[in-house]
Amino acid sequence: MKAKDLCFISIFTVLTSVGAFIKIPTPIVPFTLQYVFVLLSGIILGSKKALLSQTIYLIIGLIGIPIFSQGGGISYVLNPTFGYLIGLFSEKIVIKNSLALFLYSLPGLIIMYLIGIIYFFLIMKYYYANEIIIKTFLIKIIPDFIMDIVLTYLTVLIGINIKRRLKIDKKII
Repeated sequence: MKAKDLCFISIFTVLTSVGAFIKIPTPIVPFTLQYVFVLLSGIILGSKKALLSQTIYLIIGLIGIPIFSQGGGISYVLNPTFGYLIGLFSEKIVIKNSLALFLYSLPGLIIMYLIGIIYFFLIMKYYYANEIIIKTFLIKIIPDFIMDIVLTYLTVLIGINIKRRLKIDKKII
């Protein structure tokens, strides 16, 4: 691996960490810019390097450095929103066409939400012994999902533009 690759991997690890602290409060799960930087890492770095960047981010947070949106440490796996961090790993794709990239990004977004929601319910029910009404939860999370779809499209446009300006050319998968 080249020094340039290591620098880009490190940059996206840091950007994801910073994105965790740029928050927009929402009713159930706080909205952060982590998703934007994870998606950008997939567009700019390619799937393998982006996966490495996000794995480093996850390891750093789990060893205790407070880089997640609500802290850090191994006990963070008991946080109901940890499932969304696991789901972020589904966003590693590379393609050149913006519409195709957007369409290929949507399954990753859906997988992230499914993992996050299932994990959220399991932790709330079995760890916190708190029953959540599924219908109410889904009604409150739908606006977040719609906002993430729009954000995905904007991120794809930005990512392709950045990639073009940096003259990074990856193979289409």
